[in-house]
Amino acid sequence: MRTPAASLEPDDCAAASARDPVPSAGRPRRASDSSSGTPRVNAVTAIVYVTDGLRRDQLITASSDGVVLDVRVIPRAGRSQIAGTRDGALLVRLGAAPVDGAANEELVAVLAGAFRVPKRNITLIAGERSRNKRVRVVGVTVEDAKQLLLREPD
Repeated sequence: MRTPAASLEPDDCAAASARDPVPSAGRPRRASDSSSGTPRVNAVTAIVYVTDGLRRDQLITASSDGVVLDVRVIPRAGRSQIAGTRDGALLVRLGAAPVDGAANEELVAVLAGAFRVPKRNITLIAGERSRNKRVRVVGVTVEDAKQLLLREPD
C-alpha cells in the first residue's frame, strides 16, 4: 500500500521514489526508466512502422498506360542519382536547385534515363512544389519498374 508523500520523512522519500515507477512531475519519463532497463516501445513509433509498411507496398502503382511512382527528392545534392527508398517513396538526389522548375526538369531527366524512356513519357502528377511527388511513367510495367528500381546494389 502506498503512503501519501506528505506523511513521509526525507529519507523515506528517496526509498519511495526508487520503488515508485511513476516519475516525479518535475521531469519527463525516459525510455530507460523502466524497471528492466530495456527501452520501451513508443506507441507512436509502432504506428509509424505499420503505416510505413503499408506505404512501401504503394511505392509503385500500376496505371492504365504505365506506372505511378511515389518519389522523394533531395535538391542541391552533389550529383543526380536514384538513391534507394525512404519513407515509402523512391529517393532521388538532384543536383539542381528547386528554382523555376529546374529540379523537376532534372527529376524527369533522371527517371527517363533510369527507365530508358523518352522524357515525354514522364509526367509529374502531384507535388510540383514539394519534395514528395507522384510521377507517371508511360510505357513501363510494374515488374519492369521493380526490377530497375528496387534491385539490390551490385
